Amino acid sequence: FVFFILAILISSRFGGVGPGLVATALSTLSGMYFFVEPVNDFRVAAAADVLNLLLFAVVGIAISLLSGQARDALAFSTHRQERLQMISDSVPQILWTAGPNGVCDFLNARWYEYTGADSNRLPKVWTDYIHPEDRPRVLEYWKGLLASGRDGRIEFRIQRYDGIYHWFESRITGSRNSEGRVTRWFGSNTDIQEAHAEQERFARIVSSAPGTIYKMISRPDGTLAMPFASPTLRELCGVDPAEVADDASPFFARIDPEDLTHLDQLRRESARDLSLWTAEFRVRHPE
Repeated sequence: FVFFILAILISSRFGGVGPGLVATALSTLSGMYFFVEPVNDFRVAAAADVLNLLLFAVVGIAISLLSGQARDALAFSTHRQERLQMISDSVPQILWTAGPNGVCDFLNARWYEYTGADSNRLPKVWTDYIHPEDRPRVLEYWKGLLASGRDGRIEFRIQRYDGIYHWFESRITGSRNSEGRVTRWFGSNTDIQEAHAEQERFARIVSSAPGTIYKMISRPDGTLAMPFASPTLRELCGVDPAEVADDASPFFARIDPEDLTHLDQLRRESARDLSLWTAEFRVRHPE
């Protein structure tokens, strides 16, 4: 009967539940005909043989069902992996994953297309493709994320297959267990070369323009931020642009209180109507 069990396993493994059940039925009948007294007859004389045949049939059915389910689960998992691979290879970003220790274990096709690296193996030292000027900063930042477990964002340059470097924005997020520990890192690197070139051109214009150029954001909670301000802000009121990137209050603290109410009213009307506004107001000079 070992041969029959093997036949059931092979049938259900490669054919599914149906072939497994057919193999079970044929094996039961074959055992009854060739191995149970009277031999070469489908009649069964002993009650014990009947119970053995029933037990064999039950075992065969169970094997068919379990093997069929395992086969379907494996096929579904394989199809899912192939679909995810196809999706990851079709996006313009470089997608990657790493273990909790930070060792990269997956890169999508975009990485190999951009860098020209061998697609048959993962790069042992992916940092070799980072611009030498950016590499220490990136490594230090990555070590900080590994130590803290927080998500992150950083910009740096990656070498293309022809030796040219493009700026990329890398966004990193961690998958965490119930204890909050990172079990896997997921990252995407987006080519921002054109946007970065525009920023550099804008910075050159800003540096040569008179006065202060800034960008202000009004949040839903009423707080203000100035994510961009030209360096002349420091000369104008003694506030460093980095100080107001997330909170613009240091800038408004330098405005004359008599002008602040009118200025705030104009700003709110502009935010509501999306209209342009101009105003004259006094600020405390750093000197």
